[in-house]
Amino acid sequence: MVPEGPKTAGGPPLRVQERVSSWHAGAGAKPERTSAVNVRLNFRAHRTKGHAVLEAALLTPWLIFLFVGAFDMGFYAYALISVENAVRVAAEYTASSTAASTDSNTACTLILKELAVRGKKAQNV
Repeated sequence: MVPEGPKTAGGPPLRVQERVSSWHAGAGAKPERTSAVNVRLNFRAHRTKGHAVLEAALLTPWLIFLFVGAFDMGFYAYALISVENAVRVAAEYTASSTAASTDSNTACTLILKELAVRGKKAQNV
């Protein structure tokens, strides 16, 4: 059931569906009787313009910070993986023999070489 609108002086009451459909029809629609509801609909349509621009302006900095943070997390993850691999190489060396288990200088040298190799790979990419 379509609710009826206010009664007009020139005829029967306007139905909400008739008012809305003729309002959306544009310039080619037949003229209709004016009512207080139509005036309110036009005022609301005019008043709501620009909300999307305002929302985009308020959300854009947050989205930029979100993507920059995700980009930074990629760098941190790469650094973590590089250090883990370097430590793994040193642990394999020190576990290879009893003499190597006390040789911390060679283990540190292996770690630095592994990190240097990873650094060169990152610069070439």
